Amino acid sequence: MKITCMITVYNEEARIGNFLEHATKWADEVVVRDKASTDSTVDICRSYGIEPAHVPFSSDGTWEMDTLECANNDWVFYMTASEIPTKKLIDKMRELIETRGDELDLVYIPKVLWSLGICSDKSPWHVSYQPFLINRKRAVISDRIHANFSAPKERTATIEREDGCFVAHLTHTSGEAFLRKHLEYAIHEVNTDESEDMIAARCVSSIVSAFDGVGIGHELWAQKCGWNVYFYSIMLLAAERGKDHVKTYGEIARKLIETNWHEQ
Repeated sequence: MKITCMITVYNEEARIGNFLEHATKWADEVVVRDKASTDSTVDICRSYGIEPAHVPFSSDGTWEMDTLECANNDWVFYMTASEIPTKKLIDKMRELIETRGDELDLVYIPKVLWSLGICSDKSPWHVSYQPFLINRKRAVISDRIHANFSAPKERTATIEREDGCFVAHLTHTSGEAFLRKHLEYAIHEVNTDESEDMIAARCVSSIVSAFDGVGIGHELWAQKCGWNVYFYSIMLLAAERGKDHVKTYGEIARKLIETNWHEQ
């Protein structure tokens, strides 16, 4: 069973070279979906013999998953330009789909997070398991942020993280980059059927529990501040859902004009 490595990019000239240098060594097919990049991303892809598939621009948090159809293989490893998988993980992925591929729709992959230059096992997001090895014909695919791929539990498997077996997720190159990216994510995070109270409860739980009791040092304060800003942003946007303050302010302005001037 062959694996397609798929990635969606926008202005990734700083990272796409390292990504492709690695991906072209192990993937049976590499598919790049470019969201109208304005830098040298496309030229770098072509230097590796890859012609990107062009898709409309969309902000982070929207995925347009229908374009998984451009893969020639049923098994797709969906990645970002910030990620590098180890050879041991790739070997385990291949072994798993060779031995159990017919009974699986989705495989959870271990990711180890580097954020703002720090990788620490004291961070609550140090290791996570993401459902990013997908059988594109059988898994449920949606545009819902952080829940893009799903499958019945009995049709899923998890590759456990161990020494040398993980995806290195090298992200958040600066505080400014963190804030810009996560504002986009926060905007899409509230586009769910959850009530405002449900969203708030989920965010408060993350804010309260994040980093508590782990004895963080000064190097993790930036991560703590960044993630708390993110969760508070989601709560703010959830509280504003359905409200039109532009209309409200227009009505206030008209009333003030009428009260102060039309009566003269």
